[in-house]
Amino acid sequence: MRLCAFFVYRTYTEPHVNADSYSYFRPDYDKSYRTPVYPYLIKAVRVISGNERCYYNVVIIQEVVYFVSIIFFYLVIKKITKKRAIVIIASLLYGCLPSLFCWTQSILTESLTISTTTVIAYLTISYFVKPNAIYAILISALSFFATMLRPAMVFLASIFLVFWIVKLFANKKKKERIRHGFGLASCIFAIALVVGYCFMIKDRYGFFGVSWVSNHNKMWLLTESGLYAKSQDKEKVELIESAGMGELWSGYFLLVNRYGMDETMKYWSETVKQNLPEYLSFLAKKAISYSKETIHTVYSTGYLGKINDIPDEKAVLLTGVSGMMLPISCGMMYVILIFDIVYLIYLLIKRKTMDWMVAFTTAFVFCNFFLSMFMAPFEFQRLFSVSVPFLIIMLAHYANKIACRGKDLAFEERIFPAKTLNKKQLLLIGSLNYNSICNLKKHKNK
Repeated sequence: MRLCAFFVYRTYTEPHVNADSYSYFRPDYDKSYRTPVYPYLIKAVRVISGNERCYYNVVIIQEVVYFVSIIFFYLVIKKITKKRAIVIIASLLYGCLPSLFCWTQSILTESLTISTTTVIAYLTISYFVKPNAIYAILISALSFFATMLRPAMVFLASIFLVFWIVKLFANKKKKERIRHGFGLASCIFAIALVVGYCFMIKDRYGFFGVSWVSNHNKMWLLTESGLYAKSQDKEKVELIESAGMGELWSGYFLLVNRYGMDETMKYWSETVKQNLPEYLSFLAKKAISYSKETIHTVYSTGYLGKINDIPDEKAVLLTGVSGMMLPISCGMMYVILIFDIVYLIYLLIKRKTMDWMVAFTTAFVFCNFFLSMFMAPFEFQRLFSVSVPFLIIMLAHYANKIACRGKDLAFEERIFPAKTLNKKQLLLIGSLNYNSICNLKKHKNK
């Protein structure tokens, strides 16, 4: 089935680039703009295969890696459920969704990020099933790799930092605490590497961060909201407007060139603080405006060497196919996230337990949604595509719970220790048990 889907999609798509692709394969790529993994991959392929077939070979690498990730995804679902139907449906969705596979045809980081985070999901869920120090170290290593592949994945280390801390202090077994300690130590080391990279960027380019993309996006959103004009710094407002009313987003570069990155972001911060209710209202309206849209998109149309930002009829067709295979709109995704959060709070308060499967997938989807929706001016579906496999995992987990009528508690773990009984309570329970046994014997004799 997966091979059939591959050949079908191949007839509808071609390896292609868009405007963002050029920033990756320029020989002198801007290190303050792009993290190093993807540009160095392209450089290595160019050295080995030459410039003529370089980008086609990058696409082949992405296809192979994605095929391998299907195996890891299948193993993830196998760990979640023993129901064969759920395993088959979830695996087919991951393997055959055009909105996942078609990223392999793009010279962008989406495909490799989807594959990398799928492997991270496998390692994490394997750790839930059976804690292992090697899994813990690999999770942290791949989290750092994912961040250097795509800066938006910087939240992964934060998720695992909280996880390791909770596991370390909630678990009293010495052997398991040692394993969790390895996870915490490796996670802190990964965070230290990211922070070190940020300091390197600050030393070379004058700002602290993994990439200036996030700063650019925040300024873009500010100009899109129109609140930039309410700033008391009229000189900067006039400079932004000098870019032209249709090109206000490029005012960011004018500000940086004249005032520097720190001063530009100080202007953004002060303007947002002065108009915080209006800015939050703008972001809320943006999220609501997406509620009826699908979470899927396909950009894999056009030919390599041509910029093709606008999907044509083939891309629209494949996006529609994705919507039919996994019919989830952004509004439905909001409902799923709210349900997950309420469910986790219920478990924590009522049962004093945590469903780690739901907690992990919800944290990933929520963090990526927040960054994709509120920290980027457009292309929400493209940025959110990394979360689609985690939504499938989450839904498979819930389907398994329904199929087992809630009896499968494999991923639930007590967070708070059970209340200990004092000596009087233990003696009372012992005497009650003794009396009940005596009464049972008398009843049998009668």
